[in-house]
Amino acid sequence: MPFILIGGPTGVGKSSVIDHLIVNERGYSRPTAYTTRPSRPEETAGQFIHVSNTEMDSLNTSSKLLSLDEVHGNRYALAKNSIESLTNSGLIAIKEFYLRDHMTIKRSTRDVLSVAIMPSSSHKYLHHIESREDIRNRLATKNLLELSELSESQSIIDQGSVDIIIINDFKDSIDSLATTLHKAIQAAIPKNLKNQFNPTNQ
Repeated sequence: MPFILIGGPTGVGKSSVIDHLIVNERGYSRPTAYTTRPSRPEETAGQFIHVSNTEMDSLNTSSKLLSLDEVHGNRYALAKNSIESLTNSGLIAIKEFYLRDHMTIKRSTRDVLSVAIMPSSSHKYLHHIESREDIRNRLATKNLLELSELSESQSIIDQGSVDIIIINDFKDSIDSLATTLHKAIQAAIPKNLKNQFNPTNQ
């Protein structure tokens, strides 16, 4: 089964879309991921395992991580054996992860699909960010209330390394975005894998 990486700027809907797929389209599951940052109120259960820097170093030294990245002073990593376990059992592993790391993970892991969720315009994106107090406060604290993440994401897309692009105009519901993504994933899965897996029937 493929491993789906979901990237895009902060607040564009990555986690909400994944949550919807896991609940409503059976067959999707998040692999184990680690982070050294504190938990956030909007996080869903199982999104991250929160560890110390020492614990993260130990996991990395033991070759238990597929990736290790640092963003805004916090470290993030994916558990290698968790992804293998899910895909070997016929599930689609799906996880939000920084777009800039997608290509590195694709080089080291087979059957990876890179997905970008992007806003339809910078104006709508900033309006949405400013309407979300939880995101606005977090970005303002780090002096990131700007278009840098959006520009970085677009630059990566322009390099041609992303397999699927989903546009969020912030008018459609998360249900609609998740349905669009699910159909795109199904279209991208090779026929021989589709014969083994139908998430709506499991």
